[in-house]
Amino acid sequence: MTVPGVEFDATLALELNTTGNPVSEVFTVGGVETTLALDAGDYVRVIGNDVSLAVLGQRLSGDFTFEKSGATVSVTVDNFALAFGDGTNDLVTVSQGTATITLSETGIVGSLSANVAANIPGLTLGGTLTVEVDTTNSSSRFVRASGNTVTVTVLGQTFGGTFTVEQATTAGADGSFATTGDNETVVRLGVTGLTLQIQNGGATIVNVTSGTGALLIDRLGVAAGFDATATVTFPGNSGVSGTFGLRLNTRAAAVDETFRVGTATSVVLEVPAGPFLRVSATNFTATIAGHSLVGNFVFDQTTLPTLPDPTKMTRIAFSEVAVSLADGGDTLGVTDAEGFFVVRSSGVAGVMSGAAAANVGGVSLTGHAGFRINNTGAAIDETIVINGRTLRVDFGEGEKSLFQFFAEDLALNIGNFVTIEGNVTFATVNGRTIFAGEGLEIFIGQGPARLANGELNPVAVGLLLSDASIGLVRFGSSNYTYALVATGTVSVVGVDGVTATGTALVRVNNSGQVVSETLSIPNTNREVIVRYDTTAAVTSFEAQGLKLSVFSQTLAGNFSFGKSTNTAGQPTVTIAASNVTLAFGDGTNEFVKLTGGSGALVIGAGGIAGEVEGTVTVDVPGLEFSRLFKLNLNSLGAPVLDDLDLSSLIPSLSLGDLFGGTGLTIPNVGSHLRFTRASGPSFDVNLFGAVTVQDLLNKINLAAGFEFATLSLSGLRLVDDVPGVGTLSIAGLNGFNVSALFG
Repeated sequence: MTVPGVEFDATLALELNTTGNPVSEVFTVGGVETTLALDAGDYVRVIGNDVSLAVLGQRLSGDFTFEKSGATVSVTVDNFALAFGDGTNDLVTVSQGTATITLSETGIVGSLSANVAANIPGLTLGGTLTVEVDTTNSSSRFVRASGNTVTVTVLGQTFGGTFTVEQATTAGADGSFATTGDNETVVRLGVTGLTLQIQNGGATIVNVTSGTGALLIDRLGVAAGFDATATVTFPGNSGVSGTFGLRLNTRAAAVDETFRVGTATSVVLEVPAGPFLRVSATNFTATIAGHSLVGNFVFDQTTLPTLPDPTKMTRIAFSEVAVSLADGGDTLGVTDAEGFFVVRSSGVAGVMSGAAAANVGGVSLTGHAGFRINNTGAAIDETIVINGRTLRVDFGEGEKSLFQFFAEDLALNIGNFVTIEGNVTFATVNGRTIFAGEGLEIFIGQGPARLANGELNPVAVGLLLSDASIGLVRFGSSNYTYALVATGTVSVVGVDGVTATGTALVRVNNSGQVVSETLSIPNTNREVIVRYDTTAAVTSFEAQGLKLSVFSQTLAGNFSFGKSTNTAGQPTVTIAASNVTLAFGDGTNEFVKLTGGSGALVIGAGGIAGEVEGTVTVDVPGLEFSRLFKLNLNSLGAPVLDDLDLSSLIPSLSLGDLFGGTGLTIPNVGSHLRFTRASGPSFDVNLFGAVTVQDLLNKINLAAGFEFATLSLSGLRLVDDVPGVGTLSIAGLNGFNVSALFG
């Protein structure tokens, strides 16, 4: 062939047989034997072996057979090769190709398969490509291209997989392709074994494996579903990994089709009616700067045509989520978390719960907690399936505007000394966070009070408030302050021979505000009242009429509990006692009885110790007397050297509770005390308005000009009340009875 820029080279053969029978004959032509061997049939066949065609540097080669039999033409290709280059190098090559194509009156049917490779600077390509076509079907026609184990590398980044793209046309309602107006054309894409690698400096940053998916496009819209396992690695030992999915449908109808990918594999595309978009991540793990997040996540979006104003609705769901955050010595963790949120233009509705564990600034929190929120102004009832689990968001007509926190088996531990455990609920009202719960336990001492299995901790020492009802109001958006009221049954934990019977009241208000809240405990008809009529700071843990059994003897009275640390640095529980009674007898008669007692006690790991002072009355036949005595007790097994600071224990006690609870009040403005000192100037104290022990201390020290009076283990201590230093006398003015105040 002599054509400028074209080179053609081939060995051609022509075969013709119209006999319908096979032919095998030997002919001698010019002294040379020639064999004629033909297959049976009625055909004309042209065979080209080692055909080579070069056009402007691009080469095509192979073995071709063209055969016409009746009205059908068949084309067979073997050893097909095609190369595109720049005249020196082959940039794209197609090799080992085979093809079978049949043309008839009804159309064309056939397939072509070949290995494809590219060697372009910055781009390499490899894989097997197959093209199939069938236009002979009277109702459906298609062209399908598949790439098996295809790999593409661009600038060091690798992409691969097995792909199939198909365009199919279906005859319309009239069953004819001739009238094209009602014909339906669909494009389908399927992929399996999808891989993707993105590298930087030899390190793999993104690694996608095991990807599968399907895409459908027709006149009604687009539907798609893809899944892949991916790992993304960031500098600093951070990254994310998981199995990610995408579901999309812009069509009004649901899709449930099976796609053929490659030669045998199939992929199912199943998505609900749209418009619909869904993104999921299962077995997801993220690690960033030492913090971790794992779990399953789903995000989807759809349109709600039934709403008065049809708008898009976004749904966010997650399950089996665990979060771990660390900052220095502080840690925060959540496990087994799950949630489902519905986002509309009018607001958000959803629920979240999980098991929490935290240790921040010496404060630790463990337990199962969560919250419900609905600020959409509408009732909500939605379900979603995530990793095989169905989650539901359900808010009734009475829950159109709600925020509620809830918890189960919650344990709040502060400095491993005070813990609160049980079922609680939080809600937000007028910008304040409110907590109300019952069946709780409050522990004061060296804890925790209970082990992880719920049993009492055998090494815990302190006081346990059981079956407690708690009301809490939190103020502020940060640096929170609180108003707290709690009541429950008191028991002693970890101290042999010591028991307690009675109830206690805990009151704390450091908010600086007047508080008056009535809090409802969820799922009950009971309430907790949190009320503080003044802005004064209040901190008290008191039990009125408590019975404290020590050495088989029972101290009954009013007790105020606090926390302290002994000289060995060990946590202890301190107790201020007032209006204490104690009786010794034979079970029927009381021979010795202490009344009007007051003093201080301390509970530690080894037992209890303390001192109570009161009036002892002896009623023994032939002997009767009454006198002020001190009762000392110690089961700690060691001397008590601590001078306990009771300033946090009894300042709030009423003066009327001291020394027998005689109901002492300061009668009028003329109620004065005169302190005459041998070692310093004397001074008078106006007592009017004094109600508590703290009031008394403040008035004495204000008049003295310095800290003349303090609280100690024995009660009230005065600077000049030291043997050998001098004589201090206290006198009442205007008829005030000094003994009524000091016993």
